Parts: sequence; structure tokens; C-alpha cells
Amino acid sequence: MSFQKSSKTYQELVQILRDRNLLVADESRAVDFLSKVHYYRLSAYYPPFQIKKDTFNPNITFEDIVRLYEFDTELRKFVFAYIEKVEIALRAKIVQVHTQRYGTLGYVEDIKSLDMTNMKNYVYLLRNCTQYPERKDKNKRGICATLQR
Repeated sequence: MSFQKSSKTYQELVQILRDRNLLVADESRAVDFLSKVHYYRLSAYYPPFQIKKDTFNPNITFEDIVRLYEFDTELRKFVFAYIEKVEIALRAKIVQVHTQRYGTLGYVEDIKSLDMTNMKNYVYLLRNCTQYPERKDKNKRGICATLQR
């Protein structure tokens, strides 16, 4: 497989953006930003600002794209902070329900307590057990022994 594109310096990447009608007021800031984020990661934010591929709308600046990128970064942090809280709460509830129904070692003592309808999870657990048979933790050794039966 051969690649047509050669590696470019940050300055050359800024020039490519300029050639595509993007206004770059501060080249050193653009170079600095691209050195931290890189051209191809930032390119995911180009389409809303383009007339067609490789041609930016008139009067679009590098800062416009950076602002969209930074907004997306902050939005991602905000959303994932709440997703994490939901995940932790859900996991806590699952553990509570499971241990109330099957006991604290129910997953070891009663293999039926695990949902075996999702074979992908079962295969993952089994593979994990075969790759790390020297488990020190008694509970993990127990689940591995049960799964390998």
C-alpha cells in the first residue's frame, strides 16, 4: 500500500488552510494549536464552515474553528461527568440487587446468577481468566474456576 500524501510541517498545514480560503490572523497561534491538537483532529470541525470539501465559506477564521473545537471539548467534559455519575449509580444498584438476590459471592457460588445469554461477556470473562490464571484474589479465582467448568 502506498500513500500519496507526504508529511507536512505545521507551517505547511497552516498554508493549506489559507489556500482553502481560511483566514489565519496569527500564524504562530495556529501553529501552536496544531502542534497540540493536530490538523487531522481539527479537520472534523471543518465541514460546518465549508462551502464544499476543501473550500471554506467566506470570512471564516481559524479562531472560528478553534472556538467550535473548544466548545465541543467543554460539552464532552460536561456530558461525561454526568454519564459517569449515572454509570456509578447504576453499577451500585446492580451490585445491590445481585447481592440481595444471590448473596455476596453469588456470582461464584451460583453461575446461573450471571446472565449467560450475552455470550460476548462470557467469552471475555473466560478469556480474561485463561490469560491471568495466577489470580491472587480469592473471589476472582472463584469466578474463573466456575467459568472454566
